[in-house]
This record gives sequence, structure tokens and C-alpha cells, in this order.
Amino acid sequence: MSNEDCSITFGFYPQSFDKASGPIAIATLPNLDDKMEGVFSSGYVEGNWIYSPPSRIEDMISRRVRTAPYSSRVFGLPKTHRLSHAKSQGPAHLRFLVHCLGFFAGMRMSDSEAGFLDATPITLGAAHDMLWLGDSLFTAVEYADRFWTAHATNSRIEEAMRSAIHSYFISRTPILLEFEEFIYLYTALEGCHCVHTLIQGEPTRITRHNERIARLCEAFSIPKPPWADPKNSLVAKHRHAALHEALFFAEPLGFQLFGGKNRNVQDGMVLLQMAALTSRLIIALLGMENCDYVRSPIDTRQRHGVRLEKQNSLH
Repeated sequence: MSNEDCSITFGFYPQSFDKASGPIAIATLPNLDDKMEGVFSSGYVEGNWIYSPPSRIEDMISRRVRTAPYSSRVFGLPKTHRLSHAKSQGPAHLRFLVHCLGFFAGMRMSDSEAGFLDATPITLGAAHDMLWLGDSLFTAVEYADRFWTAHATNSRIEEAMRSAIHSYFISRTPILLEFEEFIYLYTALEGCHCVHTLIQGEPTRITRHNERIARLCEAFSIPKPPWADPKNSLVAKHRHAALHEALFFAEPLGFQLFGGKNRNVQDGMVLLQMAALTSRLIIALLGMENCDYVRSPIDTRQRHGVRLEKQNSLH
């Protein structure tokens, strides 16, 4: 097996991380401090996020380069770490683990030269409400590895999981309008439903849209939020209007908040709860359904400690 098949470099992870267990090892690459300084002093950082730099356009005749009045949208960050796997099944296997590590850390990770879209967190935990205790972060990677191995014969499961995680990450971008956040979160929840039905061996379209979130909650013993009630599914109703009628609470996309003209405190919490529920479902689907985090409250901005017990069966 070549080096490309058993290891992968990725970033951006803003601290040393050197840990090995079983076939998996994560190691910090040289010059981490210099790479961090380059990112944090780039001029494109606001709060816990770094944003895409302005687009630069080269005139094909004069070769002059000018700065466009819009961002480049897709951008890259330095590679800071290497993930190795002695029993890797190839680059897709390693890339999946990096993708999951990014979700666990609350900041997207990528092995590509331009693996980030519009904005990405550069502070641990910026995109979720988890606080990993002890060695639980690395243990979560081992769970993700077991997930990959268990479903390696059906690539659709891995693809759907990566897509759900990616849509969740996009939904956390601070500059989104509420209709954009809603659509990305709903898509992430749909991705979770797809993963679950594929694992169960069921057709992905067998469950109606207004029943899917409630069904996922039931599958993992998660209290069902009122907005996901199949009899009056606020989320499914407005998903249909947004995607099929270009309306968000009776207004064109971009000109209305979630809840519309009669928005109340509960409406203002729905997007927060959708994000929190998505995070818990991803953790559950990756095999950690027994940890307390999965059934922790979703109607708060509080962080929740996550402690995973290492299991010999993981390897």
C-alpha cells in the first residue's frame, strides 16, 4: 500500500494534536505556530471565523491583476496535521475520517488545496455545542472509523453522511440570511434521514417529509421538538414553500425572518434547535447513540460535555 493510501495531510487545526491508538494516528506537522500566525493575521478573520479573500482577476491580454468587488468564495488554509491509518482502505477512507474529525472539533477540516467555502471556523468548537472530555475527541474518530468499515460496501451511506455534515457546516456561516440557514439545516436533516434509511435497508422515499424528523427522533429516543410534529410540521411546511414556491413565510427569499410577520420567541429558537438536533443525530448515526449528548436539551446555547468510553471492539 502506498503512502497516499495510508496517510493524508489536512488542516486547519489550531493546536498540537499527537495521538495514536490501534491503526489510527494523528500527528502535528512542523511549523504549526507560523501557520497559525499566518491565518490569524491574514486580515480576513472576524471573531472565530475566517472569510474567503477577495477574488483576483487577471486580464488575459495585459496580464494585469485586479481585485474584484466580490470574494473568491472557495479558498484554502495551510495543512497542519497528518492522519495515518495502517489498515486504510484508500484515500476516500482517510478523507471521511478527516471530514468527521472536523465535525467533532466544530471546525471544518480539509485535505484539498481549496477545501473551504465562503467562511470556516478557526477556533475549536465554533460550529457546535460539544465539549469533548478526556480523550473522547480521538475516540470519536475511532467510532467514525468503525462506521466506515461497517458500511464500506455501500458508498451511498458514506456519501450521505459527508453531505449531511457539510450542509450542517454551511448552515453555521455567520453571514447567512435566515432562509439560507433554514434550507441548509433542513438539507442536513434530510441527509441524516437518508443515512438512517440506507443503514436500515429501507427506500429513502418511503417516509413522508413531514414525518422524517420525528422518525429520526424516535429512532434515537430523542425528545421530539414541537416544530417536528408530523401533524403540524412547521419545518416541513415551510421547506416546501421555500424550495418549490421560492417563498419564505409568504415573502420572496431573503426578505423575511423565520416566523414571518407574527414571529415570536419560539419561532426565533427553531433554527437554533434545528442545528442542535442535527448535531445530535450525526453523533448518533456515527455509532455514539448511547452518549448523554444525543439526548441533551436542544433549546439552549449551553455547551454539553461529551465523554466517550473507549471500547476494545472499535479495532
